Amino acid sequence: MLELSDDQRNHLSMCVVGLVAEYGPGDLDALIFRDPRGRFGISGGPGAPAGCAPVITRAQVDRLMVTHVFVPHDFQSPSSLAMFVEYVRQAVRLS
Repeated sequence: MLELSDDQRNHLSMCVVGLVAEYGPGDLDALIFRDPRGRFGISGGPGAPAGCAPVITRAQVDRLMVTHVFVPHDFQSPSSLAMFVEYVRQAVRLS
């Protein structure tokens, strides 16, 4: 499980929205990454930038969206986005 501060949770929320908005379902290698300082970012993939850890790919986000019945429009609701980020947080394993 990914442990996050409130600021990190907010930034991860923005990255989820950005990933889904910028990369379509065909961009399976696009991903959210975390840098060594704990900040999140988005990359077209297939890997994270040097020194950064991949957090979740677009393919994995799509799988969570299907599993938990989310569509991109749901991310406009802060409570729905927070719920989805919680699913992401539970699904991610970083060392």
